[in-house]
Amino acid sequence: MLTQPRKIATRTLAERIAFEMGEEVHGFVDYMASSGSKVNRNSKIIVKLDRLLLDEIEVDPLLKNYSCLVIDEAHERTISIDVIIGLITNILKERKDFKVIITSATLDASLFEKYFAAKTFKVSGRLYPVEIIHKSYTEEETIENKIYKCLTEDILESRQALKSSYQGHVLSFCTGVEEINRLCERMKTFLNMSNFLVIALHGKLTAEEQRLAFSESHGKYKIIFSTRIA
Repeated sequence: MLTQPRKIATRTLAERIAFEMGEEVHGFVDYMASSGSKVNRNSKIIVKLDRLLLDEIEVDPLLKNYSCLVIDEAHERTISIDVIIGLITNILKERKDFKVIITSATLDASLFEKYFAAKTFKVSGRLYPVEIIHKSYTEEETIENKIYKCLTEDILESRQALKSSYQGHVLSFCTGVEEINRLCERMKTFLNMSNFLVIALHGKLTAEEQRLAFSESHGKYKIIFSTRIA
């Protein structure tokens, strides 16, 4: 079993694992992102929203149906993650065959080394250069207007193209669903939509609607307005 702190990550990770293994979701690989869903009993790899694992531990304190638990994004230290980490110490005392892997890109590994008396393995990843540019606006400007001005004045060359220094898709984090919806409408009105895809990404969308943010854009630039679920 592999845990994730967010619903969208739970589903998309399961889909990616299945794709890489040449399998189908709900077959060898399955996922559970909400309390009302069920997984295939024959699945060997299950990706589960971390708070749902707490419900399972309440019923099965030793997680007898699993041989290995992977806790991903452990650096987020949500309540669910911290409680799970506390509970699995009891499982490890009772089950010598049970394996626990804790993963994170920014975790203070020394804390977990001491807590579990465990070994640390480092896996090199890909790093991309990040340039931070601060843009000043008046305090009276709303966040929505700041985002809109940044896109239309600084990132876009025109209604049809991005500036040469910003070639690529655009991801903008917003404060909520209403702000996302308004920005999507404003950008669709402003842009030549033959060159762009304007996409909303938040938890109230269906799985199919959320997949638009990750799907092939067929030569168009995607401008994605998202909550923190991304």
